[in-house]
Amino acid sequence: MCLKMKTILGLVLALAPASAFAWEYELERGVDLYSATDGVAAVRLVCDPNNVYGGTPETAVLVRLGGTDDATADATFRFADNVSVTGTMVHGRISKAHVPAEVWNDLLTGFRSNETVEVTVDTRTENVTLGEPMPFTCT
Repeated sequence: MCLKMKTILGLVLALAPASAFAWEYELERGVDLYSATDGVAAVRLVCDPNNVYGGTPETAVLVRLGGTDDATADATFRFADNVSVTGTMVHGRISKAHVPAEVWNDLLTGFRSNETVEVTVDTRTENVTLGEPMPFTCT
C-alpha cells in the first residue's frame, strides 16, 4: 500500500506545472543572468549589481519573440497583476541606463511579483511563464 501511495505521489508531482521553476539562473563573466523561456518567447534579465565592467552597469532586460531577438521598438509587458509597462527596446534590449527610472523600477517590480507576463513588440504578442517570483540582484 505504501509503495502504491509513493507511486501516485510521484505521478502527481511529475504532472504538476513546472512554472514554479521557470526562471533559470547562471553567473557569466561576473554578471547574474536570469532566463525564462516559454515556447518561442524568452525574457532574460541581466543584473550587474557590482558594475563588473565599470562605468555604466550592464543591467538590462533582453527579449526574444520567435526568431526575433534584435528588434528595435517599444516593448510592452503586461503582468498578471494587470500592471502594464512600456519601454524602448534597442536591438532586443531594454537597458537600465537608457530608460526612465520609473520604467525600470516598474519592470523589476513586475518580474519580482508575477508568475506570468505578456510581451508585445510591434504587432507580435507572446506569453511567458516566469514561474515563482525571485529576488533578482538587479537594482
